Amino acid sequence: KYLKLSRILFGIFYGALGILIIVAITFKCTGQTLYFGNTSLLTVKTGSMEQINENNTYIKDNNLTDQIEQYSLIGINKVNSEDELKLFDICAYKYQDTIYVHRIVRIYNSDTDNKTYYTFRGDANSSSASFELALTFDDIVGKYNGFQNFGLGLTLNYLQSNVGLIGLLSCLAFLLTYSITEGLIEKAYFERSLLVSKEIDRQIRINRK
Repeated sequence: KYLKLSRILFGIFYGALGILIIVAITFKCTGQTLYFGNTSLLTVKTGSMEQINENNTYIKDNNLTDQIEQYSLIGINKVNSEDELKLFDICAYKYQDTIYVHRIVRIYNSDTDNKTYYTFRGDANSSSASFELALTFDDIVGKYNGFQNFGLGLTLNYLQSNVGLIGLLSCLAFLLTYSITEGLIEKAYFERSLLVSKEIDRQIRINRK
């Protein structure tokens, strides 16, 4: 019973560790983003959406209370058309292979090329960065759907780090070593039991004679 329970528990540990390692590696390779159909999960690395800068008066004026805590895991929904975007929406946009999560603070049309442009800014920032003054719809990854979880985000941030991955792999190596060693000990014990049993049987037969 002990051996069966031990195997079940080790199987559960192996499965959990395997899932964690796969998620951590996938998260790291995809730039801290996991995709599930039209929804993606990503972590917010900075505190640019956590605090409110007093210069951004539009936040209090419009009662915008959807700030995002640093390191939180958040949900982003894919946006299919420009009609789905409105002023003060929080969106994820991509610039030079890096994903930022900031708020739309301005939407305007250009008379030159007749395109719609979006200006973004973090709630904690006093102004917009130069590269987020005139972003297009093609730069936008998706819109924040309101889901955020600090605990999961912090865990994923740790697991996808070099230290976290080394810790997971070390734990897996330890469990494998322990399992193999236990198997060898069990085999040796079984073989020894057979030898002892045979010797006892031999002695019994001798004594009977």
